[in-house]
Amino acid sequence: MNTKTIIFDMDGVIFDTENLFLDCWKILAEQHNIKNMEQVYHRCIGVNEKATRAIFEEAYGTQFSYDELTAKASQLFFEYVEKNGMPMKPGVRELLDYLTGNGYKIGLASSTKEKHVKSQLAGRDLLSYFQVVICGDMVSRSKPEPDIFLKACKEIDTLPEEAFAIEDSYNGIRAATAAGMKAIMVPDIVPPDEEMKELAYKIFPSLEEVREFLALNEK
Repeated sequence: MNTKTIIFDMDGVIFDTENLFLDCWKILAEQHNIKNMEQVYHRCIGVNEKATRAIFEEAYGTQFSYDELTAKASQLFFEYVEKNGMPMKPGVRELLDYLTGNGYKIGLASSTKEKHVKSQLAGRDLLSYFQVVICGDMVSRSKPEPDIFLKACKEIDTLPEEAFAIEDSYNGIRAATAAGMKAIMVPDIVPPDEEMKELAYKIFPSLEEVREFLALNEK
């Protein structure tokens, strides 16, 4: 196997933030009597802030207090993180250590804003693993468009067809596939459906199994 470049998503792959943010939104939904929050939230996984706003306004109307409630959700989120630390997915550091030790190029393509991405990675001493970090505010079109992955591959100097992408979301898998990459899905909140099974190069239940797959193919 000649593929020696891996581009990670962050939320739901490196950090267990999707579940935490969902819990925060559920609290707000109960307080403000907002219906179907979980279903709407699922549609926002993997997209940038602009697309998220559009999804919320489509679901709840343009009078929806998006900025106010997003600020409250973020406050709940960071209160948890300050008290407990950023929750990491099992096997993250072991996989990154394996990739570093075996000569892989490692990049990141996250729909989250750059200041949050770099702060969160640095807070867990993970930032130095990544040669390239591309964020949602660095490209004009959000996942499921391929722009963020194409930019990551260009900056890390690898052809998309010679790179893996590790994603948890439908939109992330769609974006990586559209870019021409080998998309590995490690599902988080939403399990793979038939579309994901068709698009994904591989589907693994954990990052540990991703590392085992790569190690097996190194032999």
